[in-house]
Amino acid sequence: MHANALNAASYVELIAGVRRRGYRTITLDEALRDPAYARPDGYEGRYGPSWLHRWAMAEKKPKDFYAGEPVVRQWVLDLAGVDSE
Repeated sequence: MHANALNAASYVELIAGVRRRGYRTITLDEALRDPAYARPDGYEGRYGPSWLHRWAMAEKKPKDFYAGEPVVRQWVLDLAGVDSE
């Protein structure tokens, strides 16, 4: 089932492109065996950083690790109803 006609029309090519890049799908059980999911991140709350950022913080990556990331524009923050990332 597709959410809309655009998804239905492009899904096959999307999956083919993902496979051409060498990606594959796995089960949730297989994914959860990855040690990354066993790391405590210590974050509790409604909003917060992405899992990638949480893992980086758990690994004590330096601030320059995050250099070059895109900045969330104010209108996106406004739509989300949050003050900052």
